[in-house]
Amino acid sequence: MSSILQIEGNEYHPATVAAKHFGYTKEYLLMLAKQGKVDGRKVANKWYIRLSSAEKYFTEARDTQEERRRAVSEARKRELQERNMHRTHSRVRALRINRRTLALAETAAVLVIGLTIGVAGYMGTEVGRQQQASLASATNLIDALALSLYRTVVPEPARTQPPTTTHDESSTTHVVSDVPWTGSVVHSPVQAVQDSFSDTVTVTFDEANPSIAVVTPSFKTGEGDTYRFLLTPVESTLETEDTP
Repeated sequence: MSSILQIEGNEYHPATVAAKHFGYTKEYLLMLAKQGKVDGRKVANKWYIRLSSAEKYFTEARDTQEERRRAVSEARKRELQERNMHRTHSRVRALRINRRTLALAETAAVLVIGLTIGVAGYMGTEVGRQQQASLASATNLIDALALSLYRTVVPEPARTQPPTTTHDESSTTHVVSDVPWTGSVVHSPVQAVQDSFSDTVTVTFDEANPSIAVVTPSFKTGEGDTYRFLLTPVESTLETEDTP
């Protein structure tokens, strides 16, 4: 008995031979035959496979698998391109953000530096003022101590007490006391009054009241205002030396 069957003009080979021919297992070919994907016949409890039918199925399966592989590859390529493009956009966006952040940081740094310089200048000015004030206070203190020490070491010479005066706001009359003079009003009081002023003055006496001296200052530009002084007589004692 031949192992090849002729059915309706087509050759059918045993499933074991067909499996070896295509490199698949017998069970896989039988599953395809039962599913109707390949042409198979069961004769006397034995399966036979038409080789041309199985060849067509496997060729179409390989083509389908290749197309599917290509489709998957293209999909992966597009996904990779989209991912790379997204990364590029993200990098560009990050770069823009970094530039903006850098610009803001530079602006903030300039503001901080300006404020720091301004505060330092203001503090320097305030410190300079405080130092100047402290220096002035120290200088005044040193001057006061030096003057006190000088007065302690070098006694101040006795000075003739100048005549004390009082001024009447309603007139130009000044009251002069302790002007040493003896005798009549036309004698030494003129010299005493003149000696009371550092500038040149003209001294006359009121005819109605000889105790009032009328004083007129004399300047280079002319005479000044006239002042009236009230003289208070003071007794003076002349000491004479005994001649040997």
